[in-house]
Amino acid sequence: MSTAVKHVILVVILLFLVQCALSRNLISYEEMRSDSQLFADKIIAHVDGLDYTIIPSNEYGCFMLLDQRDYDGNGTIDALIKILKGCGSSGNTNSLLIITMNDIGYFNISDIVGTSCHDPILEEKDGKVILSFIDEIEDSDYCEIEVYKKRFIYDGMKLNCIEDSRKCELLATKEFRSKEFLNDDKWGEKLIQFDIDGDNKLDTIRFKYWDRWGRMNWTIDCSSHGHIDGEYACKRFGILSVSTNGMRDLVMDSDEILIWKDGRYANANTQMLDSKK
Repeated sequence: MSTAVKHVILVVILLFLVQCALSRNLISYEEMRSDSQLFADKIIAHVDGLDYTIIPSNEYGCFMLLDQRDYDGNGTIDALIKILKGCGSSGNTNSLLIITMNDIGYFNISDIVGTSCHDPILEEKDGKVILSFIDEIEDSDYCEIEVYKKRFIYDGMKLNCIEDSRKCELLATKEFRSKEFLNDDKWGEKLIQFDIDGDNKLDTIRFKYWDRWGRMNWTIDCSSHGHIDGEYACKRFGILSVSTNGMRDLVMDSDEILIWKDGRYANANTQMLDSKK
């Protein structure tokens, strides 16, 4: 076989490989839904002029196509699917899975990960995409809130967890938790006393159980500011050791700080953002 023939054969093979690679990149995904549906009925993959049903109706309840890109760095477009617990009703969390094409007509669906109210943050590292999100575990009734930061890398088969960090609670001088209503009259009222305004007089903080979410609504009867309505329902109410504008700072749940400003307790992070405008 002459050298020229060998070169022609090599060129043909290279062109074939390039065309195969391009066809793999041309894959795209689409969510199908009826006019009356808020969420997808099914997920379809379009590959080289052919359509494949990847997720049929009702297999995961309520779901939607969140993103499509090459998550594992193999040159093939993958699909990020969000599964909505409770079909998007308030207070429910979402989970994620990834679909990838292994070969024409063959698709891998990863395990389901996450219980978050927020969409993931996507970051790229070494040609792969990292999914980073806050994993919130909160049931109703008297369960404590557990908050984790989790990061995943997809390897073409499964989502591998590369970080699992737990959010810790701010230390409070005095606190009250919704589980204090356990085995008691949850329709009643509970209270604690503390000198919130530093005038050496005890102020009264009252709590009422919010049955739907397992949280508490609270009010303060303050000797210097009168009746104060709490604007943030919580599972943990804490009084911090520091003060703002003459009133003790408060902590809701793990680390959400409320400060006294303009006659009300407001989120400290919101106030800091407003001050920078």
